[in-house]
Amino acid sequence: MIYDQYKANLLTCEIQNLDVYISEWLPLHMITAGFFVEVVNLLQNEDFLINRMVTTGIENSTRRIVTFVRSFEKATAFDSKSQMPSTIQFVKEFLCSFNSSLKDENVVHKAEIGRALILLGIQLQRFSKWSASLDYFTEALVVFRSISFSNDSPDIVRVSKYIDSCALRHVRLVRRDSPNKLRLKHVTAMCFREGVYSLELISHPGYAIVRMEDKPKPNIFRNLEYVFVGVGLKDSALTVNYDGQTIQDKNDCLSFCAAFASSNEGMNVCMITKIQSDKNNTKHEKENETFVELFRKASMYTIDPDGSIYPTMAPHLCLGTTSHPCLYLVARDSPNRAVFKFASDLQDSKGINDDLPHHCSFKCSIKSERINEGTRLELSSHPDMALVSDEYTTGQGELFKFNKIANIYLGPKKDVLSAKINDKMHITLIDIHKGLKFCTYNKENIQRGDIVLLSKYVFEKMNFEFVVNIEGTISPKLAQHLVLGFQVPGNFR
Repeated sequence: MIYDQYKANLLTCEIQNLDVYISEWLPLHMITAGFFVEVVNLLQNEDFLINRMVTTGIENSTRRIVTFVRSFEKATAFDSKSQMPSTIQFVKEFLCSFNSSLKDENVVHKAEIGRALILLGIQLQRFSKWSASLDYFTEALVVFRSISFSNDSPDIVRVSKYIDSCALRHVRLVRRDSPNKLRLKHVTAMCFREGVYSLELISHPGYAIVRMEDKPKPNIFRNLEYVFVGVGLKDSALTVNYDGQTIQDKNDCLSFCAAFASSNEGMNVCMITKIQSDKNNTKHEKENETFVELFRKASMYTIDPDGSIYPTMAPHLCLGTTSHPCLYLVARDSPNRAVFKFASDLQDSKGINDDLPHHCSFKCSIKSERINEGTRLELSSHPDMALVSDEYTTGQGELFKFNKIANIYLGPKKDVLSAKINDKMHITLIDIHKGLKFCTYNKENIQRGDIVLLSKYVFEKMNFEFVVNIEGTISPKLAQHLVLGFQVPGNFR
């Protein structure tokens, strides 16, 4: 065992309390010495965790482990490929396993486990893993409720605030007079282009523009990678450089850009990697130059003295945010998954054609007509809520001239969307935004956290195929370990 190995190696040292030294100081000394692989192995060792928790208790042990994680990240310059998120996941699974072995009357230990899960979730937010951290906070809430903590207890009040902090709103382009307009706090320094700036917001006190995910994802064309930006807690604020034309993340030089290089109202905003012309592809040289120029223009932003940020090529718009949480992909067992009230009706709509009522029994005809009217996308997981959209059906600019896209949100059921599914497993709207289909950006790389959109046309590289699961959730056909969900917990356990 790893733990036994370190203990044996240190027995010759003159240390009065070896177990305390190993649990309290050995990881820090290993980090200082540059033994990064070894310290990951130690932190992901069950014997080490047991020793820690026996020595100092569950909550204090977890707090110390978070200290080790932060020291590791400081020593490794917060590498995007860090093993620390997997270390946090290991500790979380250990705690949840321990919690399941405890009886409900073991209030003290269960409460400590709940608080420890909060500590781990907070640390995950530092990696921009908002979806995963939300699951941690929700698990903590489940633990507190299992030991009958009241809604006004300090622990439930605290974890509820952290749950709210994960409900990020995407940044998108809105009209300059929109009530959802974003305004920066440190606008004066940015206007004078002095140094590095935090994108903290004066329009939303305590909040800032943040990364929606920890690392960029491949796009459907060229070698472009992207990550969406949203509004989250100021502790996770992006720090950027601004040269008067482009806004770049100081850590990896990703540039702000409207998605699909389309500076249209309602379009989401992301950060993208640098685009360069393919000099070896002389056959499509003109097309390549056009592509680069489109993204160059869509990456140009101007900072107004009032703190608003607007596309230089579309000064009637500015950066704003959405009113509701967007639909995206979560783990299939996530407490934040969307469970559909009429999922069986949606499944039944598969393969039913509009003219089928003329060729079946009266009972069959009634059912078919009802299904052809569309299945209301109401939710049983989120009472009185449903999938909704808004008035924005956005053109995708020069890259996809004739396509239209729109966002899907969690909203009140009075605005519910209706849809049906066909033999191609496409979920198609039949009323608002009629004909638009559910999709995710890249079917070769479907991941937890991917945003789910509506698109008028089907593109080969995008994912349009979905399946209805027996429990009432909906998964991409190519990634059935994931389902549609939100950064808002539903009814759970």
